[in-house]
Amino acid sequence: MSASGSLGKIGLLASLTNTAKGAMEPRQRSSLSATFASAAQSKNGDYLAVHNGLQLSKLPQRAHQSIARPKSAELLVIGRRPATQIWVIDRASGQIKDEIHSEDAHHFYGHAVFTNDGRYLITTEQNIETGEGLLGVRDAFTKFDLIRYIPSFGIGPHELKLHEDSDTLIVANGGIKTHPNSSRDKLNLDTMQPSLAYISLKNGQLIEKVNLPDALHKLSIRHIDITNDTCVLAVQDQSDTALPTPLVALHKRGHAIKFLDCSQNWQALMKGYCGSVAIDKSKQFACVTHPRGNLVSIWSLQSKKAIHTFRANDVCGVCSNKEKIFYLSAGSGKLYEYTVGERKAHVIAQTPFAWDNHLNII
Repeated sequence: MSASGSLGKIGLLASLTNTAKGAMEPRQRSSLSATFASAAQSKNGDYLAVHNGLQLSKLPQRAHQSIARPKSAELLVIGRRPATQIWVIDRASGQIKDEIHSEDAHHFYGHAVFTNDGRYLITTEQNIETGEGLLGVRDAFTKFDLIRYIPSFGIGPHELKLHEDSDTLIVANGGIKTHPNSSRDKLNLDTMQPSLAYISLKNGQLIEKVNLPDALHKLSIRHIDITNDTCVLAVQDQSDTALPTPLVALHKRGHAIKFLDCSQNWQALMKGYCGSVAIDKSKQFACVTHPRGNLVSIWSLQSKKAIHTFRANDVCGVCSNKEKIFYLSAGSGKLYEYTVGERKAHVIAQTPFAWDNHLNII
């Protein structure tokens, strides 16, 4: 167990700048309409966790995702792959109250989910010796003791979601084999087999698994979001082709993965990379970030097409808790609100730190 002090509250800066040639308009607000959680980095290089109205807690290492534990005041911050630590933060004090360590010869993959009652934490992990993808189940009632492992039924499990049935885990197996001794190098690009796996939390059995077609096996399935019956996939192209490739897809149980329609010009601007994905509360739209292309894309789940894109420098995090509204975060320090009907993103905060990959509402 270790502790690290909070860096305190920060206010919204008074000057909000227009940065996208008319696509984004500044909007100053006295308070934010949601409470966000994210990893971040300060200008002097400190790694941070953001929570509770932009309160900051200092971290010993870079993190990837932050999630709130249901029915508690705890925020869990998962280290960036191949991390072996998860930090448990008391949101009231901003103190790191505990650390969760991966088992020997395992590492975390950066994402986790809680069961709805807040008792069980499920993490994506790798057995370093075998390369096997695993889901670790830990009991928050006993200081996050490891209860069991469930196979992810693939290599490189990254993001996972828990279906509203409270049993089905949906896992994005990226397909990429790595080893901590090789840093973040990708060791099996020629033979990688990304997959989407549906797994029972109760018994650990595989319910359904779907792979991409052989011709698209170098599209790593990394990030997902779900509605009742639909999973949206945001992939990352690991091929060396110079041609634009499809990057956003849908999956419904019992069917093949279907890539959504998008113009070749928009695909080219995405630079073969999706950073994060979120579905709005109307379940009609998805927002995908493309930080390498400084681009955001909006997709209609009804027409199965990209309907809008706009520029935003180094934008990666995205989340939603309302109909037709998305919140986005960027390495530039900006926090945006995008409304589908307006087709514009408004800067709602300019912060003095760089937001990291993922943004959640807690």
